[in-house]
Amino acid sequence: MFSWLKKPDLETRIAQLEADLQEARQGVLPAHGEALSGHAETLAGHAAWMKALNQGLAELNSAHSAQLLDLHRWMSSTTQVVTAMSSVPVIASPELQAIGPQARLVDDRVATSRMLQIWTVMRWLAQAHVTSEIFISVVMPTRDRRDYLARAIASILAQTHSNFELVIVDDGSTDDTPALLASIEDKRVRHFRTTGLGAASARNIGLDAAQGEIITHFDDDNLMDPNWLRSVSWGFSRWPDTEILYGARIVEDPPAQNGVPSGAPPAMEFQPFDRARLEIGGYIDMNVIAHRAGLPEARFDTTLPSSMDWDFILRLTAKRTPLELPAIACLYSNYAPNRISDRKNRLRENQFVRARVHTTRPMRVLACNAASPLPEALLETEMLALEAAGAEISFALFAALDEAVAEQNPDVIIAYAGSLASTERDHLERIGRPFALRAESYDPGTLSDPCCIGIWAAGAEPAGAEPAGAEPAGAEPGTGVQSLTLADFHDEISAALVAWRVQRQDV
Repeated sequence: MFSWLKKPDLETRIAQLEADLQEARQGVLPAHGEALSGHAETLAGHAAWMKALNQGLAELNSAHSAQLLDLHRWMSSTTQVVTAMSSVPVIASPELQAIGPQARLVDDRVATSRMLQIWTVMRWLAQAHVTSEIFISVVMPTRDRRDYLARAIASILAQTHSNFELVIVDDGSTDDTPALLASIEDKRVRHFRTTGLGAASARNIGLDAAQGEIITHFDDDNLMDPNWLRSVSWGFSRWPDTEILYGARIVEDPPAQNGVPSGAPPAMEFQPFDRARLEIGGYIDMNVIAHRAGLPEARFDTTLPSSMDWDFILRLTAKRTPLELPAIACLYSNYAPNRISDRKNRLRENQFVRARVHTTRPMRVLACNAASPLPEALLETEMLALEAAGAEISFALFAALDEAVAEQNPDVIIAYAGSLASTERDHLERIGRPFALRAESYDPGTLSDPCCIGIWAAGAEPAGAEPAGAEPAGAEPGTGVQSLTLADFHDEISAALVAWRVQRQDV
């Protein structure tokens, strides 16, 4: 059955329901609003976090893309180098052809490995916290290259390693170079002016003025890599016993000559150190070396206008092996005008440097005694005198001469013989090494032997009796017989060796 409510009761009930609803609204809605407000704040925090995350991912993606681009460029450069290496013609020798593919494969792998090492070290140095703050001097000669000089200076002042000085020696410029140098306000730059003394003298003046613990050298037509001085500081700190190091360079156009482009792309150069190879040709550039200040050999020969850099490095590495630092030193330009490397007399100077290469280190002397020898006491006395003058001495009998030459690689052979038999002379000629003869008697034809640098008469110091028919003592090596003075023997042998090499152009 239905229960009917009277109108007054219905109105009362409706009023009660409205009151209950209002009370519910007042209790529930504020709490719900606070909950919604909290959710809104949480969502705002999430939105900010998502925005920061997206920004970080974008930056990371940008950095990763830059690294991939660098890697792509490096791989392209490496591919070009390996391609160029693979195009080198095979030497026409059956023996060398047999080992050629394997040797070339090894060379390609070594070159690629060294380039990858350079890329790795440079990327690490660009990001790593390097604490070393060694004071470094950069020595740079210049003359009449105002525009190139301005670029070079800017590249040095942009170094990530700030504890350095730039010592510029203006060797008598007639362009606007003095005005450019006068306008530089950076206190790290010091400049000096000379009167056209030459590049070697200018470099020596810069060395004398340098105050750094480490010295680097730079040419005014190149650009220094921003991290080179940082790399140098790190290298000497990481390997504190190092006295000299060298890095890599990127050559603008390797085959270009006399400023004429060849069309070839830039290439990286960073060869392993090989003293024997260095004595044949200068393959380590001045712009990539650094050395400790005060090394006695660190002077430039002012008689060499264009080959002083090769001679300098030969002397620095005569008694010490340099550290091979896998870092880029510079972007090397070979388009600039009036480059020393392009001078016409460069080849002749290189020949002279090669002819006297034994003067940059101890001269290697192989003394050999013939079947009819001179007294052992005489040989010993003279070898001790040569050794005291700085020579490295080794001994052999004629019977074992070939093996001794292959093992010792002597600069000169000194043959001791009471008389030099024709078979022994033929043996020396077949070996092909320059030799000096110490004999009591000799075949007059020996002087015309293509490998004979001179004959010294046997006898007591200061001068011995000369063989019958000999020219007067003091004659030039190769034209007559010399009397022997022990104090001068080393220098006489050395000078005769240089003269022989120059005359033969065996350089």
